[in-house]
Amino acid sequence: MYNKESDSYEKGSDFYKQMLDLIRKDESFKTFLKQKKVKTTNPTPINEGQKDTLFRKIKPIVYYRNFFIESNKTSKGKLIVKYRSRKSNNFLSGIEILSEICDGNPRWLIGLTNSILIKSDMKNAKATTQYKELYLIAQKFKNVINNIPVGENNKLSIMDIVDKIGLYFRSEILGNQFKMDPKGTFIVDEKESLIPNHILDLLEKGISQGAFILLDTNDDAFDFEIRNQRIKLSYLFFVLYDLPIRKYGEISLSRCLKGTDLSNINQMSLFE
Repeated sequence: MYNKESDSYEKGSDFYKQMLDLIRKDESFKTFLKQKKVKTTNPTPINEGQKDTLFRKIKPIVYYRNFFIESNKTSKGKLIVKYRSRKSNNFLSGIEILSEICDGNPRWLIGLTNSILIKSDMKNAKATTQYKELYLIAQKFKNVINNIPVGENNKLSIMDIVDKIGLYFRSEILGNQFKMDPKGTFIVDEKESLIPNHILDLLEKGISQGAFILLDTNDDAFDFEIRNQRIKLSYLFFVLYDLPIRKYGEISLSRCLKGTDLSNINQMSLFE
């Protein structure tokens, strides 16, 4: 598990061991380090500048990939990722993480902590118990969002949009290519040709129910323009898509939804 307090990048440190382990099983990470002029047999920073601009930046991603990925090797000319079978996520425990996952909603936090405490002894709540309860609550939230009416003009549901975005961001973190700057938030495209207005309706409904969280805005009113706004998924969905609880950089929503048919049902019916 990534320890934010640890700042050792020297040979023999925990992070050094994590680096060697990931180098061994992730060809894309090994290639990445070679491109950055880092020795894959002794992955330590050569100076303070490299420590700040490279090692600190990749540290959480290294821990995360090393936990989830079993192997990322070339097969038939392309990288194939194999993931570990697991029943827990060691990164999703502790009161600070639980509070953040609830996105500032006190009712969610109270309900979550009560569920965890009921199933724990008086001394501590095991990380496996915390993750199990988080996953159950995330699944319940998914069902709530999935049952929100979207009207006749949308053949897609809010969860269809969430799923596309969640899987896209998962591939940024745990895909076949190691990325130092993965994307984890999205900007709603300005052009209607890229993101039609009926998709905006889904986003607005999702925002009102907490499925999407507006970032970088001081507007408390719901009467706002969401095009060009930076948005993230609810952290509860991060549990379902194995995403780290961090606000990574943004990418256009149209990129996240690439390959998805965003046409309107009523528009389609005109040609049937």
